[in-house]
Amino acid sequence: MRIKLIEDLPMASSAELYQLSWVIEQLLGDPRRIVQARAELHTGQQVQYLHWDDGKMRSARVVSMKDRRVTVLDEATRTHFKLPYAAIVLTEPSAAQ
Repeated sequence: MRIKLIEDLPMASSAELYQLSWVIEQLLGDPRRIVQARAELHTGQQVQYLHWDDGKMRSARVVSMKDRRVTVLDEATRTHFKLPYAAIVLTEPSAAQ
């Protein structure tokens, strides 16, 4: 990501940030991105996900996959979370197999 853009975000107006969030939401919801993400995932796969409450990456296993969301089981808390596919980060190939 372009560092200059990130540095400028605190100076953006609320309306500009809202508009940016809309654009990002549209890009993340693009069916082509979802299809690509689903092609790389399978039930039982070890992944990491971005936990929205604290912004930290956490380990989980894929439990199920639906049209727009993937359900994971957080390994630390043993809690299920339904997440957008964009929240998922694949682990190293050797660990995922």
